[in-house]
Amino acid sequence: MLSSRPFRSPQAPHCYGATVPEDSRPTREGAPDLEGSSETWRDPAVLPDPDRDGWHLFVTARSVAAGRNDDGVAHATSQDLATWTLGPPLCDAGAGFGQLEVLQNVVVAGRPVLEFTCDPQEQTAERIAEWGEYSTWSVPSPTVVGPWDMNKARPFLPEPDLFAAPIVRLRDGGSATIGFRNLESHGGDGFEIIDPIAVTLDAEGHLVAP
Repeated sequence: MLSSRPFRSPQAPHCYGATVPEDSRPTREGAPDLEGSSETWRDPAVLPDPDRDGWHLFVTARSVAAGRNDDGVAHATSQDLATWTLGPPLCDAGAGFGQLEVLQNVVVAGRPVLEFTCDPQEQTAERIAEWGEYSTWSVPSPTVVGPWDMNKARPFLPEPDLFAAPIVRLRDGGSATIGFRNLESHGGDGFEIIDPIAVTLDAEGHLVAP
């Protein structure tokens, strides 16, 4: 389990993530077997508390007891962007995603939504059997700081190979996602940048094209 004690970034007050001191970092003893699995504790995202009570840090992470295809979202809070206190995770393991990369919780069409990337090669067979092979996913969000039921995740259907595609606000007030098309899954070499895709939310709160 992750420690709930505060930790401080030596790079403070840099606001895009915190580095855990050497004496606070988890050791390999008792940790999950990472051979051949994805990285954990990365892709930080920082946002202000909606009630102006400090800051929130979301981190791609994995529970010690979770399997290879069970990444989640760790959560820490701070009052000064320098010292962070780790709290309970914002979702439960077991949804079949081995990566929650480039995670972002933003407001689209007046409602918050969580968007993330997970390559089909890092999803469980059950997850792929339900929806097919998609890389970009979204989950309805009750607030801008979660929590999330990852079993409600749905793929972004218009572009199955969309990868690492953050949502941006357009000048007219609308939203679009811009990222890469993964060519490797089709025998290609690397990724290609795609044109922005306008997005909104459906009735249930999932990311869709208008």
